[in-house]
Amino acid sequence: MAAMAQTIDREIRQTKPFRSLQEQLVLNLMLTTRVVEESWTQYLKRAEGISPSQYNILRILRGARPKAARISEIADRMVTRDPDVTRLVDRLIKQGLARRERDSDDRRVVLVEITAAGLALLARLDGPAGESTEAAMAGLKPQQLRTLDTLLNEVRAGIRPYP
Repeated sequence: MAAMAQTIDREIRQTKPFRSLQEQLVLNLMLTTRVVEESWTQYLKRAEGISPSQYNILRILRGARPKAARISEIADRMVTRDPDVTRLVDRLIKQGLARRERDSDDRRVVLVEITAAGLALLARLDGPAGESTEAAMAGLKPQQLRTLDTLLNEVRAGIRPYP
């Protein structure tokens, strides 16, 4: 029998009631995100010496193949927004995982593409990435996964700028 899940209030040692169910859920989402990310972040750093943002960029570049991607396109597609995508790309270039070129039509535009070394790195990480996501969701049945996906999509669709 599976262990009972610990509630957010117990996990963060909340001694007073949350102001609202919405507050409780937002904090629960934030904590859950952190927990899911932590072990993967440590694995990426230990195994390949890259950050989750660099991994995200490499996946974007692999998906763009055979074309190169503009820095602005990479920034728009990032799962976690990073204010300095150029710096992250520079590190990938220094590691030989990506290369930069100028657009032949507009020399002001910087294009980035993944290298063979970057593709090899992602190939090494594909198995562990799949195992990591499977492990993160192992406590849910297929129907619960579909429901959670639908609910999270609805949460994002309903978010309005504040204030």
